[in-house]
Amino acid sequence: MHTLKFLNNRQFSILFFAEYSPDKNGFFKSASANLLGPGYESDRVLAKEELPAINSWLQTTPTQSWTQPFTENGQTFQGHATFIPAAQPSKLTVIVGQGYRTGWKIQTGFAKTFYDMGYNILAIDAHAQNQAGGTTISFGYKDKFDWPGWINKINAYTGPGSKQVLWGQSLGAATINQVEGLPNLPTSVKAAISDATIGNLEALFNHLAQNIPFIDRVTALAAINHQLVMDQGFSLSDVSPQDSVKTSTMPELVITTQDDDFIPAAQSRAVFDNIPVTTKKAIVDSARDSRRPHNGATRKFAVHHAHSKLPSAG
Repeated sequence: MHTLKFLNNRQFSILFFAEYSPDKNGFFKSASANLLGPGYESDRVLAKEELPAINSWLQTTPTQSWTQPFTENGQTFQGHATFIPAAQPSKLTVIVGQGYRTGWKIQTGFAKTFYDMGYNILAIDAHAQNQAGGTTISFGYKDKFDWPGWINKINAYTGPGSKQVLWGQSLGAATINQVEGLPNLPTSVKAAISDATIGNLEALFNHLAQNIPFIDRVTALAAINHQLVMDQGFSLSDVSPQDSVKTSTMPELVITTQDDDFIPAAQSRAVFDNIPVTTKKAIVDSARDSRRPHNGATRKFAVHHAHSKLPSAG
């Protein structure tokens, strides 16, 4: 059982969901998209028109399994990441942070935008999820310390001149925001893109718990926090990407949506507002039904900040 025991509690199970859940083989399925409301038309279009192509690409593209050790509560475990080499040898790599409980195929499916621009992809499994070892989920708080090692592995693989872009959605975005603040982050990381990130975990849980009937929100969150401190040594409020980015030195694209009921736009805005003014930053803030504009902004941002000799962003 994971440290955050409330995740197995039926009342709190609705706190976490995936719009695109993997099927038994780990690929995208479109059934959940068909159940979405009228404000999610682009999700239905994505499911119908784009997911088959993404799944075909995932099935036919060679992958590599990478590992490196990490320590948790005095025990050593093996971290895991999936590496997809670019179609042609490339110095450019997008490093993908894992969303909560999502498999690498879903993460790399969204990152195919980068592959199409000539990037390698490294999709890192979060602790205690997918093929990574460990027994506890830390919402990126502990995972972040592994990332300089992963980046050094990329640099060794691609050689001198290697450049990376960090990309994540939801919990994956929160992880890369926490990575940005590390003092030992290799300088080969040139930009970050966070989509629907978390500003502060305690604030997010407070928001989500307001919509759960028949519980005492204050008491429940206090119990969660107490258990988290006892088991992992940090609190909900310690998971604070909005504070981590204060020491970031790289350009960042923050993507949020005005009508996201799950992770409110205010969470991403808190991250955006704390990025140092000396660091170039941009934000895409639009309605929920807007995946294609987000992809276009991602391409343009990566082309501008990470490289200059790739296909036009369109």
